[in-house]
Amino acid sequence: YSRAFAGRGYRGKVPFLQEVLQILAGWDTCFAEQEVISTIVSWLKVKSVPKAGDCMKSDSCLKKYLQTAYCLPDKSITCGGVSNMILSLQGCMAVGKTTAVKYLQENAPYINISYEINTDIVEEVKRRQLNKNRFDDYIEIQRLWLNKKVSRWNKTKDFQCSVMDFGAEEIEFYTLNYPKTIGENWDVESALKKELDAVRKCMPTRILFMDASDETLKQHKENDLTRTRNFFEHHLKYLLPLKRDWFYGKDNVDILMVDGLDKEQVGIKVKEWCDRCIEEYG
Repeated sequence: YSRAFAGRGYRGKVPFLQEVLQILAGWDTCFAEQEVISTIVSWLKVKSVPKAGDCMKSDSCLKKYLQTAYCLPDKSITCGGVSNMILSLQGCMAVGKTTAVKYLQENAPYINISYEINTDIVEEVKRRQLNKNRFDDYIEIQRLWLNKKVSRWNKTKDFQCSVMDFGAEEIEFYTLNYPKTIGENWDVESALKKELDAVRKCMPTRILFMDASDETLKQHKENDLTRTRNFFEHHLKYLLPLKRDWFYGKDNVDILMVDGLDKEQVGIKVKEWCDRCIEEYG
């Protein structure tokens, strides 16, 4: 954090940094590093640096600012708790997750759809010319994605039920398993321990693994002209077998085979699953 603030022109101007981190630790939640830095830098642009100890006061303006910025209640909601249930749609590319999400948006207004805009990560990776097939670069790329998932979870806390097209479970799986698909045995767990620990506190209540035969998945891909899916073949051949082994059999995973189902039928099945989860866990 100190290096990050110094790099933004605040070297020597943040003696209250430790107090800021103590404030954040008071809430039982997860915070994405870059998001916290940006929030506090925004605050510093309009406020003077407080005196030592002032941040910790109950009426601290910074404390109130942080609480407002992150929509934090007096007593924070615990990750994974049913008071803010998260349901995740999982599976291979082109299995129908986006179709299901659109159906829910139109037919289940009581469910919050958690969208993720990733253009900032993609642009950052391009700007830094990071190559995911090199260990050091891969770690930096996945650190960005892991922090993004934590930030996304924070935005769902005020909703009773949210559905994600890939939740935190996806980035954990991909981070640990992609190297295997290119013949590498990198120690990713050690290199990203802090970020993985944070993501694991934000796992969904239940996961619906949408699956289909290779033939069905390929047909879906060919019929969808709106997306290129350049990674599809690698995903189908190398990642999907690992993904099935990873998720099948987990206590919080349900399976939906979509072979032979049209878009409407897939949407209905997914909505029925969401409704059962809300009835049982909500």
